[in-house]
Amino acid sequence: TATGFGGVGQVELTGGTIRQNSAENCYGGGLFCWGSNDTDTPPLLAGTDILQNSAKYGGGIANAGPASSQNDTFLRMTGGRVEENTATVDGGGVYNAEMPYFTRPTADKVQFLFEGGSIRQNSAGGLGGGVYNARGRTPANPNDRQTSVGRMAFIMSDAALLYDNTAGTGGDDAWNDNGVMV
Repeated sequence: TATGFGGVGQVELTGGTIRQNSAENCYGGGLFCWGSNDTDTPPLLAGTDILQNSAKYGGGIANAGPASSQNDTFLRMTGGRVEENTATVDGGGVYNAEMPYFTRPTADKVQFLFEGGSIRQNSAGGLGGGVYNARGRTPANPNDRQTSVGRMAFIMSDAALLYDNTAGTGGDDAWNDNGVMV
């Protein structure tokens, strides 16, 4: 089961393993990053392994921004592995997207900087077995046709590997919907 902590501050994980955690009906089985901003030092995973975790969205990692906030969300990973994680819906390895709330959204940025390591052998029941990267598409207010306007980016260096993932409905290694993948 998932536990967590919140607040403002810098998070840096160097080495180690986050293994066999679960966030049923929620985001981020191994790690859930939400609401940092580009003026702070972004959370850093340096050589950290995220293995065999499960969640509804983002079996390994959920890097998600609040659609009703002006906070941006950044996460940086250098080295390490995201492997054998499972999402019942989207983003088996990594879910990088906006989370819908029931208020009018603002222009958030959600960015995952993947500067080395591997994302492999993850699975999703829906989209993006390895990575799900999307701008929010759920109406912010059920009575309003407006959709969220966030800017989602998954940025991957040449030193990073993304392969051998599976998805039930599309995008075995990666699914991108109105976001940016570089």
